[in-house]
Amino acid sequence: MIRFSGLWQNQNFMRLWVGQTVSVFGSMVGGLALPFVAILSLQASPFQVAFLGSMSLIPGFLISLFAGVWVDRLARKPVLIASDIGRFLVLCTIPLAALLGILSMVQLYLVAFLYGALGTFFEIAYHAYLPSLVSKEELGEGNSKLSASASVAEAGGFGMAGWLVQWLTPPLAILVDAVSFLVSALSLAAIKTLEPERNNSQANSSVWLEIKEGLVELWTEPIVRSLVGSSTVLALFSRLYGSMFLIFTTRTLDLSPGIQGMIFAIGGLTSLLGALVAGPLTRRFGLGPTLIFSMILISLGMILPTFALKASALAIMLLILNQLLTDPAWTLHNINELTMRQSLVDDQVLGRVNGSVRFLEFGANLLGMVLGGLLGEWQGARTTLMIG
Repeated sequence: MIRFSGLWQNQNFMRLWVGQTVSVFGSMVGGLALPFVAILSLQASPFQVAFLGSMSLIPGFLISLFAGVWVDRLARKPVLIASDIGRFLVLCTIPLAALLGILSMVQLYLVAFLYGALGTFFEIAYHAYLPSLVSKEELGEGNSKLSASASVAEAGGFGMAGWLVQWLTPPLAILVDAVSFLVSALSLAAIKTLEPERNNSQANSSVWLEIKEGLVELWTEPIVRSLVGSSTVLALFSRLYGSMFLIFTTRTLDLSPGIQGMIFAIGGLTSLLGALVAGPLTRRFGLGPTLIFSMILISLGMILPTFALKASALAIMLLILNQLLTDPAWTLHNINELTMRQSLVDDQVLGRVNGSVRFLEFGANLLGMVLGGLLGEWQGARTTLMIG
């Protein structure tokens, strides 16, 4: 008889785990469907596609620092639930507008902006909420379990996403993502663990002062500062790369959404491998070497698709190799970076530190997306990917 130990025994963690697994599955479908709404349904230009991606990043850049302050002031679970319900409502407007025949790029930009704003609050609160459910010694296990199940959901979500886009049309496929946020909200509502008391002694102090405290905390902790610095640079060039990736695979290589979805699903399965080996590799080789190794793998995997010339067996093989290298490496990197941050930063300021991290990453992502759109217009998708 198999006995489940560790966090499998923690019912509240399992509720979080189930809700986030379903939500990740939906987001894989929605994340692929939204740019396809622009590319296939509205015949968007390369710059419009890149600008659509930017609209989901702009709110994160604008509000991350402020969101971190409020996450430290308020109970985090209600913030998570409200963010999920808000994203459900926002996404439902896309299929509704498509059915009414009034869907436009302006609406997609607005939806992406609101979706990004709500997602910013969720992510900052989510990364600060896990330490309320598990001990510091269990953070690595918790992040690995969440990443592992997210990888399986990614494989299933991406595998189905391309076909759902083809069968339902891109706007209707968005509904899968919308419903997943309802499931996440219900799972969070079922969690019974009480959060630690928030220190509200500064509730009436300057928001700017509290933001400064988060930035100072990030800067004065050398390990966190180093991790965030490398992640910010990585975010800039990976977003520049990603801004033109679907344009390249859809228009340059002429691959169908269904085929692309099946290729991307492989990345979900290999991400699971990254989640499973993160702990053993870090214990064996240390945090620094493991992170450096993961970034080398990411770079090697990203360059491979640029050698594909047209829809062919070689192109598919290169895209599969991309998924085999980059996805487990990203998972390995993210688990270690997040666990260290949660372990080193005090709970009372963790929301503001997370907000500071997201501010820097969103800024890098936004700059990378804009540069990617401009390079895509001037030099083409392939050259943009090579620069990324």
